[in-house]
Amino acid sequence: MTSRSAAVPPALTSELEQQVLDFVVDYDHAFNRAAAVNGLSGAQACALNMLGDAQPMNALAHALACDASNATQIVARLEARGLAVRTAGATDRRVKHVVVTDEGRAMQAALAKTFAFAREALANLDEDEQAQLGALLRKMAG
Repeated sequence: MTSRSAAVPPALTSELEQQVLDFVVDYDHAFNRAAAVNGLSGAQACALNMLGDAQPMNALAHALACDASNATQIVARLEARGLAVRTAGATDRRVKHVVVTDEGRAMQAALAKTFAFAREALANLDEDEQAQLGALLRKMAG
């Protein structure tokens, strides 16, 4: 794993914090590479991975931590590729919902296959270490 320590000046962080940051940056870069291999931007791949059953556009924007207009642009690009569709809400037709298509589900599977970063990193740990890491991550997420 390559170090990305330029993101935070070393004086402002502990060695452990820097290791966590380096891992997160490496994870993000690997995700973006997997998205690109499949012809998507990182944001499009992230949004696509969040889709399943009908989801309101505002909920998707919240999950992506972006404003509604940005989520609309991302979904429009997914729609143009046939990976998602927008439909009117059943109870309030003004509310638009996003649904993944069959092509979108195939792309979700392709992304999961292409993005092996976490699987490969976890393969460096034995079963007990994986269980310990899981417990520690749950504790950290608090």
